[in-house]
Amino acid sequence: MNELLVMAGTIDDATQITKDLNALMVHGVMGLLVTAATITTRWQTKSWVAAATAFVAGVACWYGVANATVFRDKVGEDLAPKAARPAHGQVLVLDQVPGPASGDESEVRR
Repeated sequence: MNELLVMAGTIDDATQITKDLNALMVHGVMGLLVTAATITTRWQTKSWVAAATAFVAGVACWYGVANATVFRDKVGEDLAPKAARPAHGQVLVLDQVPGPASGDESEVRR
């Protein structure tokens, strides 16, 4: 029983580490990338307008990455209406088109 509790604790720890790494990547690394892009744009172009545009574009990308699950779920709801598609595992039976039998050539017109 003790081994089961240790294993459950290990799984919880791994899940928490994964969540922490995800938060670090989304907020820490994206913040550094936006800052680096803004500074690089200002340094290369010597334009505050271009630097501000790079900053706004970087923040927009950062927002998209931070809210990717919300966008994924919203787009999935819009693209797959529930009434239009059969459910997973459902068999769709189509009626056969009436026509001559496969072995009966007398009804085939040439």
